[in-house]
Amino acid sequence: ENLDELSKQEVSDLKKARVAYDAYTVIIAQRDEKGDLEDEVVYYKYDNVAVTPKTLEDYIVKGQKSLVAYIRGNYVLKINPEKLRERASESGISRGELADLLGISKKAVYMYERGEMHIVLEKGVKLASILGEDIFEEFDIFRDTRLHGKINVGSMPRDEVENALYRVASTMRKLCISFSRMPIDIVLRTEKPISIVKETSMDSNREKVENAEKIAENTNTKLFIIKTPGD
Repeated sequence: ENLDELSKQEVSDLKKARVAYDAYTVIIAQRDEKGDLEDEVVYYKYDNVAVTPKTLEDYIVKGQKSLVAYIRGNYVLKINPEKLRERASESGISRGELADLLGISKKAVYMYERGEMHIVLEKGVKLASILGEDIFEEFDIFRDTRLHGKINVGSMPRDEVENALYRVASTMRKLCISFSRMPIDIVLRTEKPISIVKETSMDSNREKVENAEKIAENTNTKLFIIKTPGD
């Protein structure tokens, strides 16, 4: 419901899930601490993409992508560097002239030309009036989650069961990823990831196991349930 109510553990698990399952992750929310989230806008927060249910529906059902994103307090557009250079050349506008028209530095124009920086919406509208709207690219709410920085999945074993699993992963030279808020406790990152649930009582944690089964089925991974000896 509220984007800013996500805990650090949940955000961390989302990042780890991208690595564990080679998956895309998206946060679906209605609002944040500032108010309602807008449809057709992609929000970048907590090293992830966040959108409204309507934006997600339009993407999946209609294949409709968003032109506007909200990043670090600004609405921005994504420039296609090749088209920017092409349109500027066709119009005979130099980098310095374009900078003057937009009221920005030549360095900023240079970064636009290299695809190293998005343009704020106000300047983007002005740029479109000069060179045309087709110089902008759409934001892909799934694939753009891969553009974020390196994800740290390292953690220490929390008990003897995890310690044993970490040793197995080390022997196999595979990655062992632990989660704190997901139904899955551990994922061994092999050619086909292995999801593991640690359980002391199957009856009292049936919901957790059922949710883990859903995750395993939808990620096409093997699921193992480890029970404590004596249970």
